[in-house]
Amino acid sequence: MIQRGRQLLSQYFVSHPELGITDPEATAQIFFGSLVSYVIVQEMLYGKEMMSLSRDRILDSLISLLLAHTTK
Repeated sequence: MIQRGRQLLSQYFVSHPELGITDPEATAQIFFGSLVSYVIVQEMLYGKEMMSLSRDRILDSLISLLLAHTTK
């Protein structure tokens, strides 16, 4: 699932050059790595009790990072 999602996201970045992403594969890996890390910390390492971050907050921040890159 992660590999397929990473491939699809990488293809999306390639097909949208206006985003200005110079390395679509690496960017897709960073995006998915962030999501996997979030799930592991929140669900397996008791992150909910120690430092609760909402899924929407993580996604909004990741998307903001990508969009901030395109405005430069």
